[in-house]
Amino acid sequence: MSEVDKLIELQRVDKELMRIEELKGDLSEKVRETRQALRKHEFQLEQDKARLEEIKKEERKHESTIEDENAKIEEKQDQLYLVTTNKEYDALTSEIEQFKQSVDESEMKLVELSEEKEELEEAISMEESQVEELAEDLKRREAD
Repeated sequence: MSEVDKLIELQRVDKELMRIEELKGDLSEKVRETRQALRKHEFQLEQDKARLEEIKKEERKHESTIEDENAKIEEKQDQLYLVTTNKEYDALTSEIEQFKQSVDESEMKLVELSEEKEELEEAISMEESQVEELAEDLKRREAD
C-alpha cells in the first residue's frame, strides 16, 4: 500500500505544480518585459536630463555673450562722440552693427533653447512618472 500512497502523493504534487504553472502563466515573460521597459525609460530619462544640463550651459553662454556684446556696444557708442573723421565713424558703426548682430543671434538661440528646454522638462516629467509606474508594476509582478 505504501507504493500506491506514494504514487497518489506524487500525482497530487504534479497536479499542484501544473496548477501553479497555469497561475504563473506568462508572468515571468511579463516581468522580463516590464524590466526591459523600465531600463529603456530610465535610459531615456538620463539622456533627457543630460541634454537639459547642456541646454542650461548653452543658455548661460549666450546670456554672457549678450551681456558682453551690449557692453561693447555701449563702449563703441560712447567712442562715436570722440571721432574726428568719417572713416573712424564708419568703422565704429560697423563694429556696433556686428555686435548687435551677435546679440540678435544669441537672443534667437536663447529662444530656441528655451523652447527645447520646455519640451524636455515635459518629457522628463512624463518619463519620471512612467519610471515610477513601471517600478511599482515590476515590484508587484516580482512579488506575484
